[in-house]
Amino acid sequence: MRPTALKLFYILPLVLWMCFIFTMSTGVGEPQNSRGLIEDALSLVSPRLLSSLSGYQINALNKVLRKSAHFTEYMILALLAVRAFQFGHAKLRWRSFFGALALSALYAVSDELHQRLVPGRSAAALDVLIDSSGAFICMGGILLWFGIKRIERELWGGMEPDGGGK
Repeated sequence: MRPTALKLFYILPLVLWMCFIFTMSTGVGEPQNSRGLIEDALSLVSPRLLSSLSGYQINALNKVLRKSAHFTEYMILALLAVRAFQFGHAKLRWRSFFGALALSALYAVSDELHQRLVPGRSAAALDVLIDSSGAFICMGGILLWFGIKRIERELWGGMEPDGGGK
């Protein structure tokens, strides 16, 4: 039972996140839905601000929100993919690094192809670039994290931190 639980612990979050991205590529993620969320949020926070914005400004805000969501979705995807591929290894395995980057880029392409088949959605090469950029930036953070952890291990020189801070 333990190996199965470990596999689920590492892989399930990645699979669930991929399902989330897939769902957002359906009618659920249509631009008018995110625009409605923006309008609802602004009407709660600042109805006066909402009434002062033109349709063009709301559409521009919606576009920025949507592209930021693409970037963030794929940052998280890359992070979860590295976590799954690492499967608990303390040192960064290059196959985990490049595997996560490849998975993220390929999933971005497949996501746009999926959107092309969904009524009301369209595919955009720019979105693949934004998605891949999110994954790429995440991978930079992961390299930094594992680099710092390597230095930390060297500084400890085989000793274990006692956690007491004494």
